[in-house]
Amino acid sequence: IHVIEGDLLDERTVAQSLEGHEAAVCAAGHNSDPRIFEAICRIVITQAETQLIGSRRLWLFGGLPGLTVPHTRVIGADLPGMPAIFRSHKINYEQLKASKLDWSFICPGPMFFSNQEGTLADVKITTEFMPYEIGPWTGRLPKIVHPFIMRSRLERMVTSYENVAYLIMENLGPHSQYSGKRVGIVDANRSSQNDR
Repeated sequence: IHVIEGDLLDERTVAQSLEGHEAAVCAAGHNSDPRIFEAICRIVITQAETQLIGSRRLWLFGGLPGLTVPHTRVIGADLPGMPAIFRSHKINYEQLKASKLDWSFICPGPMFFSNQEGTLADVKITTEFMPYEIGPWTGRLPKIVHPFIMRSRLERMVTSYENVAYLIMENLGPHSQYSGKRVGIVDANRSSQNDR
């Protein structure tokens, strides 16, 4: 392991850390200032485009609001009342889409540390949409209702850090089934409780 210490807002440091590698995972973020979060992601994406070699594979972290609400065309970040830091997920997603990278955008809900190794055996993985079940009729509801639906399911949309890491490492190679996609992940036994 080669450790490079530096400021993620310094393009030279980010370039140095990515140079010559084929793939990268950016789990950095900022939980209170959307401008810093967006700047970090912008620098990582632009430097990954020029410094990564081969397939130029990049996994970038977001959160649930980076996914689309089931049975709608609305990204969670666009729902009424979403804090600015959550709206950053859409901006970072748009930056990924505009890049020439082989990218995936992982958007888990709340994560917790587990005392077990990561696995995909007991998780539900979705692409593009939030990982909860809800009736198709909800697609006709006004946008103002969806934040309440999402919040009511939030405690069941959790997964472990270990499961997220396992998913990424299993799909770190080029042209993964998740390339060019937003990815949701949730513990399957929790997500199925009382979903309708």
